[in-house]
Amino acid sequence: MNNSPHVSFGNNQVSAKVNHKKSEMGLYYWGMYRGLDHTWRENSETFNFDNGESLTRVEDGTPRPWKMNYHYLNLNYSYQEPEKWFFNVNANYNIQNTPKMEFNSLLYPIGNPAQGVSMKDYSSSSDHTPSIDLYYERTLKNKQSLIFNVVGTYIDSSSKRTYTEKDDIDTLTYIRSNIDGNKYSLIGEGIYEKEFKPGKLSVGLKHTQSFTNNEYTGNSIAQTEMRQSETYMYTEFQGKIKKFGYSVGVGGTRSWFSQEGDGYQNYTFRPSLRLKYNFNDNSFLRYKGEMYSSAPSLSDLSNVTQIIDSLQIRRGNTNLKPVMMYNNSVYYDYHKGLFSGNLTVAHYYQKNPIMEETLRENNKFIRTKDNQRNWQKLNTELELKAGPIKDILTLSFTTGISHFDSNGNTYTHSYTNWYYRAEVMANYKAWTGIFQIQNHKNDFYGETLNYGENFHILMLMYKHKQLSVGAMMINPFVDNWRQGSESWSKYAPSKDWMHIRESSRLLSINLTYSFSFGRQYKSGQKKLNNSDKESGIVNGGK
Repeated sequence: MNNSPHVSFGNNQVSAKVNHKKSEMGLYYWGMYRGLDHTWRENSETFNFDNGESLTRVEDGTPRPWKMNYHYLNLNYSYQEPEKWFFNVNANYNIQNTPKMEFNSLLYPIGNPAQGVSMKDYSSSSDHTPSIDLYYERTLKNKQSLIFNVVGTYIDSSSKRTYTEKDDIDTLTYIRSNIDGNKYSLIGEGIYEKEFKPGKLSVGLKHTQSFTNNEYTGNSIAQTEMRQSETYMYTEFQGKIKKFGYSVGVGGTRSWFSQEGDGYQNYTFRPSLRLKYNFNDNSFLRYKGEMYSSAPSLSDLSNVTQIIDSLQIRRGNTNLKPVMMYNNSVYYDYHKGLFSGNLTVAHYYQKNPIMEETLRENNKFIRTKDNQRNWQKLNTELELKAGPIKDILTLSFTTGISHFDSNGNTYTHSYTNWYYRAEVMANYKAWTGIFQIQNHKNDFYGETLNYGENFHILMLMYKHKQLSVGAMMINPFVDNWRQGSESWSKYAPSKDWMHIRESSRLLSINLTYSFSFGRQYKSGQKKLNNSDKESGIVNGGK
């Protein structure tokens, strides 16, 4: 349990397993809740019109409530015949519920609050996702094995939003949006494995099929029926020669999408390569390279228009095509005695990525997505650790630099971000103290700069046998937490910040108790974990 005594804030979980003969049954529950009373926005948006005129509006918010609660329940059963076969079934139910998110603000032209209007942006949403996961692994003679996994998922989504702009007398803008979504999906994957003296050969086939039906009512009325499938066939060989290990993979993907006669069919070649060299017992060097395609999200493909506010509209694009991804990374690891460290250099490149685009139509600004030219990220990260020093103190420090190049059809942007995180942990007898801190690890994609979370945590714990109790404070040395983003669009640039007062000096109490009795039992482990989490809804919020 992890709960605050003075703020409606908590993260709690319970897990249990019981075994009998060759069977094991398990339960896992995780839940979180937030009831925050002081949440507000501070935004600045500039609109450059076709006739050369420009308008900058400022949103100055006042604190309002924000409530949310998430629940995840897993029930599982497994049966195994050692060295022969292993069967596992998982029944999952996931709930994501945001019953109240309210933003009240004064919206006014920059430098002139007297001409402002009262803006209210209220929304709520919920997703209910039951799924069933079947897994079977069979060991055959001559060092052969078969693995099968089938996952069926249903996503029931609903979303509501009301947006108004009022002066002292009239309602100038009124937007209402209701969305009801239903998605059904099935994922099936099978793998054949054969071990040889030089290494192991794997051959696999994975197929994903989904059907989505979303209904939009309010100011914009629409109904979407989308069908999407992807088939991936691959083979991989893993081997080792003295200190050198390698893995070579070759595969191909067929992606297919249909929506009221529109869609695409795409074929992609997918090679992969992994290399590892062990210099000695203290260090190794690893390389990983892969090329694959990524299908557009269903929300981006929807032929739906959602009104954001009096000047902005969000629109889907049915002409989107899959994106080619090229990823390469080199990782070096060293450890000796009390000291350890690792260095990662990674390059990510996307050809024709699906990134944002802002259009101007009839003095309105259309926020949409399109296949742009290319996007790339170069990331270098260094992690250093020392300890435990005198069996008491452990120090770790991570720092990195990320450089982004985002090239759209009508824009070119570059951005570089330096980030760090650090941790100090002290152990003395049954006591443990931890201090963690990190600055903004930002991300840039399309024309949007998203600021990562900037936070620090102070924690103290005491352990007695199977019981552990402690206290944690989030951001003890700042008055206000905020997170935001910037749009670098030439037509509609903006800066957006969301503030949560309760995320500063938030105290929570931690309690953990674990026990076990009876025989020790080691259950088999799944080698495949497939899942579906995308609802396909187009959100009209800011």
